[in-house]
Amino acid sequence: GEVIGQSPLNTTEELFTAVAKARGAQADWATIPPKKRAKVLMRLRPLLLERAEALARTISEENGKTRVDALATEILPCTMAVGYYCKMAPKWLKEKKLKNSNPVLINKKSYLARLPYGVTGVISPWNYPLAIPFSEVLMSLLAGNAVVLKVARQTQKVGRMLEQLFADCGLPEDLFTYVNLPGAVAGAAFFEAGVDKLFFTGSVSVGKELAALAAKRLTPVSLELGGNDAMIVCADANISRAVRGAVWAGFQNAGQSCGGVERIYAQQDVYEPFLERLAERVRNLRVGDDRREDVDLGAITTEKQTATV
Repeated sequence: GEVIGQSPLNTTEELFTAVAKARGAQADWATIPPKKRAKVLMRLRPLLLERAEALARTISEENGKTRVDALATEILPCTMAVGYYCKMAPKWLKEKKLKNSNPVLINKKSYLARLPYGVTGVISPWNYPLAIPFSEVLMSLLAGNAVVLKVARQTQKVGRMLEQLFADCGLPEDLFTYVNLPGAVAGAAFFEAGVDKLFFTGSVSVGKELAALAAKRLTPVSLELGGNDAMIVCADANISRAVRGAVWAGFQNAGQSCGGVERIYAQQDVYEPFLERLAERVRNLRVGDDRREDVDLGAITTEKQTATV
């Protein structure tokens, strides 16, 4: 019940204005070579490292995962993503000459040009409030797009920290915009505002609604929806490692991961020993809050990590 922050609510009219301004900023951004775009966005890496502790604490406050979990599955992947995508983007986005496959067209030349969509919208979930939207925003910007981001209502402070990160890396004004809209109206509002592509991570039911709205406008959408993920334990598996993997994949982030293990199939020869060790390890899990001031984040190991439910 503790109040941990405030985040002003935007109107759909403000979203329409943000998209219109983003379109103007994107026209100039698209003329900048990918290598120069990457140079600007590489500034995100030191910012992430400087703010790692604050980001981990804020993620933990808002959605309940431990700070170690936040560091390992959100902040570290973001720092790695910056280096990887900024390094590869100039190569991937470079105009490519295509081989001629038709003798009739021997006097012609063909090229593959990768052009930005324009303004992309990103609607992200609460379970990975930093890692999921960060990479989508980063890739969109590297490809020459402008971005409008809406995060889940439960993780507004993380969203505001994302807003500050992209502001502090030196992007042109209006190229990246953060909006706070109710989930019930956000999807339709993004399409009405005229985004050229939409990224959505969330439930299957909402994904279906967005796909139907996108179809009416032929707007490209990228949907990452709920899963039903199985783990398979073969007869020749290392049982101890399999058990550790199952416990981490099933209980990490309190099981609230789209790729978290929900069911396990073990071959008959290893079923009993696997089940016995799994039950023992689960019984020994410690549940609780690691945000106390006396907990040294650097001293916590994966073996001693608390699980939060």
